[in-house]
Amino acid sequence: MVEYGVLGFLVAHAALRTWPRRPPWRTFSVAVWITVLWGLLDEVHQAFVPGRSSEVLDLVADSLGALGGAGARHAIALAARITAPRAAEESRR
Repeated sequence: MVEYGVLGFLVAHAALRTWPRRPPWRTFSVAVWITVLWGLLDEVHQAFVPGRSSEVLDLVADSLGALGGAGARHAIALAARITAPRAAEESRR
């Protein structure tokens, strides 16, 4: 779950930097979908590796990590947008 949280964070960062004017819900959705699809591909791959198994609960855990990581990155972006006008006002004084 931690690995997919980091991946979700990084994909969300890339989405925010690539499409800065898009609504946050859209870049969040893109980041989560890309990360979940990567997790699905990983589970399919594991089904073909001897000694490994593919489980739905692993995909659920990966999805929760993706949601958490992308959410954390968007929370940081929101906090930066909220504090940026205040910092600009204080620097003018």
